[in-house]
Amino acid sequence: MQRPVLVNGILLALVCILGALAWLSMQEQNTDRRILLTQLHPDQVNLITLTNQSNQGIQLKRKADGWMMQHPYVVSADDNRIQRLLEIVRSNSFSRFQSPADVADYGLAPPVAKLTLNQIKIEAGNVHPMNQRRYLRLQNRIHLIKDRFIHHLQASAEEFIDPALFPNGSRINAILTPKWQLSFHPSGKGSLTPPNTELSADDLNQKHDQWLWARAGRVMPAPEDKNRAMIEIKLDTRQQPIRFELDQTDQHTLLIRRDLGLAYVFPKESELLQPPKNTSTNNGASD
Repeated sequence: MQRPVLVNGILLALVCILGALAWLSMQEQNTDRRILLTQLHPDQVNLITLTNQSNQGIQLKRKADGWMMQHPYVVSADDNRIQRLLEIVRSNSFSRFQSPADVADYGLAPPVAKLTLNQIKIEAGNVHPMNQRRYLRLQNRIHLIKDRFIHHLQASAEEFIDPALFPNGSRINAILTPKWQLSFHPSGKGSLTPPNTELSADDLNQKHDQWLWARAGRVMPAPEDKNRAMIEIKLDTRQQPIRFELDQTDQHTLLIRRDLGLAYVFPKESELLQPPKNTSTNNGASD
């Protein structure tokens, strides 16, 4: 009789322990949902400064039509990437404690990256060796958050630049390459030089849209200045044309904005450089 009683007692104790663990886990999850890294909302951030080992200080400012980089380049910034970075303000703080005098063990002396959002300063350190959560220091407290922002915090300035060649809302009036030129009348009618009578208006408009919506695979600092072929793009939104230096290598095609100090990287066989094609012939061949 004693053995069944002992077994039942052990089973009951195990059930109580498992129940307690489940309850504690639920309490931790509820606490995590309530305690956020900041009370700031991403839409409230208007100014960003980011410093890390890849850059000497990126400054980004929100404008009415999107984000602009102000340093080290003056250029449109990548709104999508910035929005993903700003999600850090709503991160769950899984645990937190007062920052000690010596923070070397947390990777905060010096920090991996320094991020300032408006007036809020955040320093990023190492990951916890057991739970792989990231140490962040904020207002003399160290927090542990899910490690999903480090690739943004360690990014270079060029990685925050908008990969689009032209501002939103633009229309191209002319594309002037060394081998062919395409211009558009205010009515929208296109004209190609040298002419090709096999092309339709849709073919010319397709080349217009191909350039207008082109997005580089990445952006990099402009290479050294030397004599290169030039491409000019005339937009309806600015008086002066945008000039690109053309540099083609074995790996890629560079469109270099010397005025910005940047190069937009495209595949070696980029369709942008090809003249307009007769798309109706191609469609007919595939039917």
